[in-house]
Amino acid sequence: MPSVYQLFRRDNGASPFLQTVDRQLCQELDLPFDEKEWVADWHNHIGFMLAIGKSFPQITNTIKKNIAEWQEKGKTDYVEWSYTLLRINHFLHEHYTVDAWKEWK
Repeated sequence: MPSVYQLFRRDNGASPFLQTVDRQLCQELDLPFDEKEWVADWHNHIGFMLAIGKSFPQITNTIKKNIAEWQEKGKTDYVEWSYTLLRINHFLHEHYTVDAWKEWK
């Protein structure tokens, strides 16, 4: 049974396509846009956590915990990437609400 989520804009309640959200993230956070890949792979990490019912603050805590672990291990690439995920999660939390559910087949 898949876990899914949908984002809704806080300002008007609209639910844009996730590709539109990705483009907005890139513009607002000055990140490189690629039509074939999610910026910082946010959809597969933050999106997955949203789909299984995690809140934006819970996701922030998870990312911060990962940063601490990777800093201890000297994995600077993962630390850098995780700071980008933190920025993305913060932006999403400021501008969107989320609805998540499981689809029963």
